[in-house]
Amino acid sequence: MEQKQFIRLAAKVFAAGFGIGVASYAVYAGTTWRRYGRPGKAGGDSDQLLDLFMPSYEVVDCHKVRVNAPAEVALSAAAGMDLQSCAVIRGIFKAREWILRSRPDARNRPREFLAEMKFLGWGSLAEMPGREIVMGGSRPPSRGLRM
Repeated sequence: MEQKQFIRLAAKVFAAGFGIGVASYAVYAGTTWRRYGRPGKAGGDSDQLLDLFMPSYEVVDCHKVRVNAPAEVALSAAAGMDLQSCAVIRGIFKAREWILRSRPDARNRPREFLAEMKFLGWGSLAEMPGREIVMGGSRPPSRGLRM
């Protein structure tokens, strides 16, 4: 096989592979676009406390992990974890700073997760003490919460 024929064959194979990749992505993007705003059911149990603030969703993605510990212990451990001790989390925040061209936050932040979220302006919207907490960046709705 001559060099010109080899180059032409390689170009055709590359173009075909590229075309298949573009077509596959177009099908994926089109399907995702058509489904956006019409979520299916969240797998399994609904969260009644969260549903007070978000009764309908544009997108649903539900993950569950069973923890062999009482709810109070699991919530306390989650509230006290230090995300900044994880190199991956620090890398995500650093990449976000670069992409948004922002300056690093030089303020001294609390290290515990729940305290840090409150420091950043999030508030506790609703809580089942020792069991569940819903946090958000806005005030809770004016309707009364029943628990």
